[in-house]
Amino acid sequence: TFSSCRGEARAASGGCPQAGNTGAAGRGNYFSLLCALRPTTAAALFVERFGISESDAALLITATMLPLAIAPLSYGYLLEAVPAMRVLRWSLVGLAISELAFVLVDSFIVLLGIRFVQGLLLPAAFTSVMTFISGTAHSTRLRRSMSIYVAATIVGGYLGRLLAGLGASLFDWRLFFVVLAAALLVCLALLGRLYVPTRLETPRPRPGDAVAILRDPTYLSTYVSIFCLFLVFAGLLNFLPFRLHVLMPGLSSSITGLIYTGYLLGVATSLGSGRIAAMVGNEQRTMIIGFGGYMLALLSTLVPNVGVLFGGLFLFCGSMFLVHSLATGSVNQRAAQHRGIVNGLYVTFYYSGGVTGSYLPGFVYEHVGWPAFVLLLLGVAGLGIGALLIGQKYTNLLLTTPR
Repeated sequence: TFSSCRGEARAASGGCPQAGNTGAAGRGNYFSLLCALRPTTAAALFVERFGISESDAALLITATMLPLAIAPLSYGYLLEAVPAMRVLRWSLVGLAISELAFVLVDSFIVLLGIRFVQGLLLPAAFTSVMTFISGTAHSTRLRRSMSIYVAATIVGGYLGRLLAGLGASLFDWRLFFVVLAAALLVCLALLGRLYVPTRLETPRPRPGDAVAILRDPTYLSTYVSIFCLFLVFAGLLNFLPFRLHVLMPGLSSSITGLIYTGYLLGVATSLGSGRIAAMVGNEQRTMIIGFGGYMLALLSTLVPNVGVLFGGLFLFCGSMFLVHSLATGSVNQRAAQHRGIVNGLYVTFYYSGGVTGSYLPGFVYEHVGWPAFVLLLLGVAGLGIGALLIGQKYTNLLLTTPR
């Protein structure tokens, strides 16, 4: 997958050595996202192994999402002083060590601590990959390169869930974590083949600049919508394994992992988001339509049938990554300056939604049931549409107001 991405980027830049870095650096990000998401499929195993509740098992994701929600802006300072490739290399080393530690401990509290450390390392990897790509990709292909980056995170998220489930079902749940640690070290070695510029400059974030950006309704509406988007996404996928085990008791972890095949449609909608928006008319309208598909997919999960759930996840993931890709491009296109801060705020809102969705909706599921849980997520998705409509109204007002 990433060899083809690398070749495409190289061809687009007329053979410039920097362009090949998109796919190769993406490998590190790809396996980093495997680290972030692979405990989700095995959540039921952790419930049995440690005698904990379903919402406590979901803390394994929350513990990682929490630093992801608060760290991205601070890494702007680090990347101002330290080359992005050095940050990426050290984050991969740390992630590999943490994966091995994950299989050696028998305390759930210690596991949560390891996941929190991974949550500190993951934004370093994500931010450094994005900084490296933006600094080396040809200007005419930057948007395409970032689409490949998003597609890499989708494939990593999917395989993290699928392979963790298959490994737990066919072998031992620890095996996948060991293999992932080895894969991260292989990625570390491959990074040595990349062309590395002497320095990649990034603007130093300043609190005043961040506040000024948040006062702009066009930015704020996108940030609020992306918060809602990932809250719903994390909420549904975090607790979906428990729903599957209710519908089909004794369902194997491998089948639970296969249910996430809908992720693959997200690759297509991410890479084709620009063309879809062109057909619809504009990006904001397309994002609203994407949220509509999101809500339709949520409604399908009320049908007590695993086959319907399987089909609904294709629409759910396709809609999610369509909105995500367009929102990323939208804020960057709008930003004439302070792009580091704009993207840092985007990542912060995105993962703040993930933190909230990975744990809090679980209380509704545990104490009220699945229909109320889905109703809550539908309400949050509706708030996301409302934010986009407000942003679109403000944009139209700017376009029609005489200057």
